[in-house]
Amino acid sequence: MKYLDQFMVKRCAGDILNIVAPLHQGAKEISEAMAMREAMKGLFLDHKMELTLYDMCSGNALVPLIAVFTLPVLYATASDVKVRERRWELAQRFSYVERNVFDPGPTGDVVTGCHACGALARAIIQRYLESAQHLYLLPCCVGDVQVPGLFSGKISRYEWWAHELAEMAGGKAKRDTDILSPCNVIVEAHK
Repeated sequence: MKYLDQFMVKRCAGDILNIVAPLHQGAKEISEAMAMREAMKGLFLDHKMELTLYDMCSGNALVPLIAVFTLPVLYATASDVKVRERRWELAQRFSYVERNVFDPGPTGDVVTGCHACGALARAIIQRYLESAQHLYLLPCCVGDVQVPGLFSGKISRYEWWAHELAEMAGGKAKRDTDILSPCNVIVEAHK
């Protein structure tokens, strides 16, 4: 409940919740987004108002919204194949665009993906490799991967999946047990 508690004491919590309502599985979603914020915090504090954030497969847009409300982010964009009907205009330095993650094109300085399933996680990494400098990815559903026999029984398919994604991005994978989901490994990479 660490991240949920941290979110709820922020003065902007009500503003963010008013923008994204209705929010299903709120505790889990907030813990995931706050964990992503925690992972990115140092980067944005070191580069105050210099970096843009581009969140792919954004859904409810909690990651970019929490970022623009609580970190010195120059601008944040949420993108998804379907734009949700919410009160996006209530957030400053923020936009929500319709875009398929498989379509190439520009992103931002920092690419994020929270709860990206299977092939979507690989596509987000591809966008990072093509046009961004930093990546923060919280993968969920395991893609097409098998744990090698040497590691079978020692590591879960999800952990191996996160490891493979980190390798693809040239980064690292780190578990965050404060995320209220069994899918709790954040992949981070920097060029």
